[in-house]
Amino acid sequence: MIAPVTESAALVVDPQLAAAVEVARQVLAEDVPNDAIGDHLEVVAEGELIATHLFACLNPGYVGWRWAVNVTRVPDSDVVTVNETVLLPGNGSLLSPQLLPWDERVEAGDLGVGDVLPTAPDDVRLVPGYTGVDQDDTEDDDLAPVMWELGLGRVRVLSADGRDEAATRWADGDNGPNSPIAKAASEQCSTCGFLVIMTGPLGRAFGLCANEFSPSDGKVVSLDHGCGAHSEAEPEPLPVVVVDLVVDDLSPDGLDTTELSDDELEATDEALIDSLEDEADLEVAVAAVDEVIGELEAQAEDVEVEEVSDSQVQDELAVDEQVANGELKDLTANADEETS
Repeated sequence: MIAPVTESAALVVDPQLAAAVEVARQVLAEDVPNDAIGDHLEVVAEGELIATHLFACLNPGYVGWRWAVNVTRVPDSDVVTVNETVLLPGNGSLLSPQLLPWDERVEAGDLGVGDVLPTAPDDVRLVPGYTGVDQDDTEDDDLAPVMWELGLGRVRVLSADGRDEAATRWADGDNGPNSPIAKAASEQCSTCGFLVIMTGPLGRAFGLCANEFSPSDGKVVSLDHGCGAHSEAEPEPLPVVVVDLVVDDLSPDGLDTTELSDDELEATDEALIDSLEDEADLEVAVAAVDEVIGELEAQAEDVEVEEVSDSQVQDELAVDEQVANGELKDLTANADEETS
């Protein structure tokens, strides 16, 4: 199979160079393992009597790359020679990320013990110390601008841009107002006794936490941050006493679940009907007794009470009482018989 030829109106691939596929492969195999060289892809005209043969790269670490073998010959000779071999990326090949300077690759938290991170002279976060922009307008600062004339002050101090970047970073971090622990807190750091006040412009929105039990101990916190270790946090309410649990003794585990036969079911139904009839008879008997007692009490109220010496009245009352007691005993006996 003949590989495609890439040429332009100004550049035409020399036929002898285009046919030197095996020559290019043999030279490439002297520098590259043979199992890393794939099929011949194409030949490209680079100039007059100069061409490049491209082979597929089978190295798994260079997917989509191509081996390039540059060949040439002199005008009056048919001998093809190789100028160089090189590995080049192709369309859609895997490429390494664009190289960034080290100072652009460093991120927060990368600095370790012994590492040095120089600050650029034109860092917008810093301004000359003699400007005094980091001083609090409401308080006197011992490091007044005149001290820089004596070489005692800081060469550079935090600029307004640097201060705004720090404030935004702190407010958006774990110790800001939008962190989960702050949203769950009932009180803010601005009312906490463990808050250490900061001076300067940043002190108007931030402070330092001095509570060893807080996750923000020793860190800068926003005044509207908060946590459960607030100095005025109230103790949890006492637990509610739970009464003794009632155990159901009639659980299915303690019941006789044996199925009854048809005869046993009929006997059970008859016994239930008899018990209901007995209960009805008992209720009738009790009602009759109550009626008799009510009549006797009414008769007793109608009897006119005379002097105790009247023996006739006393005898009549005694007789009535005996009769009533006898009737009551008979009714009670009948009721007991019917119940049994």
